Amino acid sequence: MIRSAATENSRFEIASDVVVLRDFVEADRFDFLEWAASDGVMYKYMTFRFDSDDTAEREFERLLHHPSRAETPRRHYYLAVISLKGSRPSFAGISGFDAHADGSGEFGWYLSSGHWGKGVATAATALLLALGFERLNLPVLKATCDPENAASRRVLERSGLHLVGEVAELVKTWRGPRPRLEFRIGRGEWINRLNALPDA
Repeated sequence: MIRSAATENSRFEIASDVVVLRDFVEADRFDFLEWAASDGVMYKYMTFRFDSDDTAEREFERLLHHPSRAETPRRHYYLAVISLKGSRPSFAGISGFDAHADGSGEFGWYLSSGHWGKGVATAATALLLALGFERLNLPVLKATCDPENAASRRVLERSGLHLVGEVAELVKTWRGPRPRLEFRIGRGEWINRLNALPDA
């Protein structure tokens, strides 16, 4: 599942053969700003969008210096998604993970459209599940997506999450209030899926 996981100098990283999820570093600035500015397609299903270069710059600074990186124990992660699918590693987007006070965890990702359909989201989801169940030992994890986002729904269902229903309240997005579908998976279900894999 996890090929490597490390925390060094307060920087977290978790990786597989396909993708790396890690804390942001200064060297990500150009790629992040390019990601934020150049891909209008991905914004269709995002809850937010950057309306200016200054807004994107402020968000990068927030991610780079987020106080969650100093948490002990750490319960919140805002990570760069680095794809290993091409000839060289490439910045694919952002991902997040929050461990809630009720014992559940919630995760998600936003990838540029150039990385859709290449297994990056599936690989990132596998690492985020491992983070929640293996590293943080949480009992249940959840994720949400826009009802129109069929691709993300397929990723979540293939990863073992099952549809619970619509989130009770509409979610505020840049397109206006939108419904969200909620998916969940328990730690026992996740372990059983791992044990059923051919190389388990």
